[in-house]
Amino acid sequence: MNDQKPDTGSRFSFVLSLVIFVLLSVFIVKFVVRVFTPSKTQPPAYSSSASSVSSAAPTPEPTPTATPEPTPHPEQADADLVGYPLDQYLNMKQTMLDCGFDETTIRLVKAIGTNEAYCNWGKSVVKIRFDADYKVCRIYAGDIDIYNDGAVVGDVNDILVSSMQYATLCNSAQSDVSNYLKSPAAAVFPDVLGDDWTVVRDSDYFYVKSYVDSQNGFGATLHTNFICRYTWDGVDYTFPTLVDVTFDD
Repeated sequence: MNDQKPDTGSRFSFVLSLVIFVLLSVFIVKFVVRVFTPSKTQPPAYSSSASSVSSAAPTPEPTPTATPEPTPHPEQADADLVGYPLDQYLNMKQTMLDCGFDETTIRLVKAIGTNEAYCNWGKSVVKIRFDADYKVCRIYAGDIDIYNDGAVVGDVNDILVSSMQYATLCNSAQSDVSNYLKSPAAAVFPDVLGDDWTVVRDSDYFYVKSYVDSQNGFGATLHTNFICRYTWDGVDYTFPTLVDVTFDD
């Protein structure tokens, strides 16, 4: 009986094939696991995109804030109209208010070429004089002071005759003088808006001076001057009280 020895080459080939198969299987398994398993260290896709967009976007510049225009003084237009700097106009106006003038009567006009302004109070022309520093130093009408040397002499309502007082006194004088005439219906008085009437006052009385053309008892027309003297507090909607009438033919 012949003893046969095992084929050593065949056994070696079988073992080598088995090792190769195992290694190949391990490689395939690892490859499949790597492909289908997401990486834990890789950042999300959107993170990279957002980062790039964020870095690419320009930084917005702050919108500049407009500087508001200064609000003009409410009386700047009035000062410009008169032609004085605002401070000088306000000083003049306040001094006049202190003297009894009111907003409706302060209608100032600059006297060109002088250091004075003026306004009308009834039939009186009131002048406002300034010193070298453009401060009010005197307010007066004719030779009557209302303000002088930094002090109020008196309230203008107690010194001068206002437009209302002037009209009331002239109308009262026409009525009172007519009572002394022979033919009052034919009497003719001058226009009270003209220059033929003079109304002045002192501390106690108002004086009204003018003239009337009227007929005497023989029908002749006479031109007669008169002066009426009144007491009155000068308040609106009241009437003066006649003291006496003086006639001068």
